[in-house]
Amino acid sequence: MNEYIYYPGFEVHDPNWLKFALLYLNKLDPIIPFSGDPHLSEQWKRISNETDLLDIHRPEVKEGRVATLDAVDQMDKILMHPERYEFIFNTPNIVERWRNPSNQTWPLFGEKYSHTWEKFCLQNRIARHSDHGLRLPREVCLIYMSILAQCIADYKGVPPITDYKQLDQFSIFTRQATPQENDIINTAQSIIQLEIPRNLNELSVEKFIEIRKREGFKDKQGAFHIELNKFIKSIEEGKKIEDFSDFLGSTWSDFREDIFGIGVGVASFSLGVWIFLQSSGVGLPAALEKVAGGISIALGSTVAIKKTWQHTKNARLTRKYLADLGGLV
Repeated sequence: MNEYIYYPGFEVHDPNWLKFALLYLNKLDPIIPFSGDPHLSEQWKRISNETDLLDIHRPEVKEGRVATLDAVDQMDKILMHPERYEFIFNTPNIVERWRNPSNQTWPLFGEKYSHTWEKFCLQNRIARHSDHGLRLPREVCLIYMSILAQCIADYKGVPPITDYKQLDQFSIFTRQATPQENDIINTAQSIIQLEIPRNLNELSVEKFIEIRKREGFKDKQGAFHIELNKFIKSIEEGKKIEDFSDFLGSTWSDFREDIFGIGVGVASFSLGVWIFLQSSGVGLPAALEKVAGGISIALGSTVAIKKTWQHTKNARLTRKYLADLGGLV
């Protein structure tokens, strides 16, 4: 949990997820072109100026070109056979909705894509020009940003993270392969139960900014990151993990003391990690692993992912995170 490419937007749209990030994440790299700076909120600017959480990534031309190639490949498949994606979009013909100008409302800044993407979208009538680039249907914009984030993650060698559940569907299930197809990647999703103040909605973002700046907090957070990374790496290598406390132990206990002191009680939330299996036949612990300090790991079934994105490095699925705070009140 050291550094992540944040997507799809400039800023975290869920205030509770932002509080989680201030507590648990070391670096968050939102994808913001220079032309996007005037659109940032005062709170986002304060977080950037007063904490070390944000490290803004300025999209580069080469990243936009590579993301464009993969996005065009993916969108071609949907445009040709929209009925095959009904289980994702909940309609047999999502393209019809996309071509309605009233649904083309999500902005995509021009620095994030190449001319080929613009031409493709306009020719297929799924976008219109805006002052900063294009306006697209929500789903098309999210698909493009999930691919761009993956591309940037490849170049930087860090995983992407999002607080949009639907992006997990776009970036995983549009790449799912049948068992008969060759050249697939096996992954499993690990659900890590962490803790956050129970009365999260009642606490201000500013309070979490101050906690992050507190003396000694970053040391505890860093130690927690090191041990959690070792644990996930061990799963990737196919090791049987019988006692997670060997990895965290007092490290988690020390870190969660700061969380206990923030609000009234604590609540659990899930951090999902898509874990790459190095080779076929590697086993994962089937049982729920009970861990010291209240953490538990639940491992789901493997998913076969086809290499349908030709220009991104699929191994980056090794570390793909989605934090789910939706169940907290």
